Amino acid sequence: SDWSSGVCSSDLDVPMKGSGGAFLVALVLAALGAACLAAGLIDRRVVSAQREFAARRYAQADATLEGVERYLGYGRWMPWIGGTLADIRTERAAMRYWSGQYDRVVADQSDPLGEGTAESIELQLIAANAVYRRGQPGATSTRAAVEALQAAASAYLAVLKNAPRSEV
Repeated sequence: SDWSSGVCSSDLDVPMKGSGGAFLVALVLAALGAACLAAGLIDRRVVSAQREFAARRYAQADATLEGVERYLGYGRWMPWIGGTLADIRTERAAMRYWSGQYDRVVADQSDPLGEGTAESIELQLIAANAVYRRGQPGATSTRAAVEALQAAASAYLAVLKNAPRSEV
């Protein structure tokens, strides 16, 4: 040890050991900050789409949510993103429904009358409503009207079967 300078050589090793830990903490905090920034940017786009929807600019709102859905699709395996992705898909279906794009709502569903999860009940209900609305204009005869109503009833029945049951 060199005592003439008042610093022990072993004191110099301590900051080097601590700098590795500080670097790791800084790296974790930077990753957390990047995740929060990405979440904020996505939230901003969702709010923008909701504003467009409220102003009845459905095409702009749908285009904005399409981009959000694409970004969230990359992280769909994460539980907190999976629920958000389902909400975005439901909002897009609602926008298409309210803009009269019933065929697109039904076409987006791989099986609108099939099995679903409890999280997608709202989406299934929108699809069932679209099945009903899609069948109305083509129901010019009694037979066509009955077929359209049967298709809608089947869609609503599927929603009821897939809905979680609550005992009263």
